[in-house]
Amino acid sequence: MPQKGSAVFVSVLLLITFISAAAAAFTLAGPPAPPPGRFAEESAGSAGEKAAVEPAISSLRPGEIALLKVVCPQGARLTLENGAGSREIPLVGGRALLNIPVTEKAGMIKLVLCDDSGTLFEETLEIAERAFGSQKLSAGASGLQTPSSEDYALYNAKVAGARAESAGEPLWQEEGFVLPLFGRVTTEFACHRYIGGEFSSRHSGVDIAAPAGTEVVAAARGIVTLAEFLPVTGNTVIIDHGMGLFSLYGHLQSLSAVKGGEVAAGQVIGRVGSTGFSTGPHLHLTFTAHGEMCDPFQLVPRP
Repeated sequence: MPQKGSAVFVSVLLLITFISAAAAAFTLAGPPAPPPGRFAEESAGSAGEKAAVEPAISSLRPGEIALLKVVCPQGARLTLENGAGSREIPLVGGRALLNIPVTEKAGMIKLVLCDDSGTLFEETLEIAERAFGSQKLSAGASGLQTPSSEDYALYNAKVAGARAESAGEPLWQEEGFVLPLFGRVTTEFACHRYIGGEFSSRHSGVDIAAPAGTEVVAAARGIVTLAEFLPVTGNTVIIDHGMGLFSLYGHLQSLSAVKGGEVAAGQVIGRVGSTGFSTGPHLHLTFTAHGEMCDPFQLVPRP
């Protein structure tokens, strides 16, 4: 692997492991013990004359994320390159949150670290095949009116504003992630949603049904950037977990969180409801990294 300038050491620390059967003992009182699995932390070699990285990330699937630890010269840039082009992954304090969009096609991509002198490190990653399901909704049968284009425009503007700035450190690290709500998963991540027979959108998160009034807790430590009623998701809370990672909790009956406040993992932020565009009491849970939706069940255990 070519290198110019000072030694470059890139190690890969994946955010969290897939949840094993041991997660059955998981409670909302605190973060789960890190179970063994595909996303266990791995060493990445030692800093030396050559840039080095062990194959801790050999492949990722669309909708997955990974936290990278990068030691490199000041001013270096980290990019993700595929056949269609490249995009920069922000480097903050020697870390980078790598996210794979749900629309990424299966194949090989390159993770490239470079500066003005040239390429410092290059690694090829496989994007594995991933299929997403579909869901059909009949808004008329439930008495709901599909949100208007104006509703969606206001919603998108509010959410974009709440995600415009993020803390420069991973606020989740000390406490880890917890499941915000125990219940029944009714809609899966990134499924194609049809309303009245017409394609509406990809589902940006997961839906978890539970009785109205059930407490909903923060999935991880962070700063509340939005706590108000929105026309699509009703009473909504958005939390910044740092490094460009945000969680959103929608359709709440009531709000306990306050914009600007700091919350801990497992702290109550609201109660299950059916406000906004909703067919019944449930939590709409979304995670995004750098504006791209990512799979909540990579971070929190499936209920």
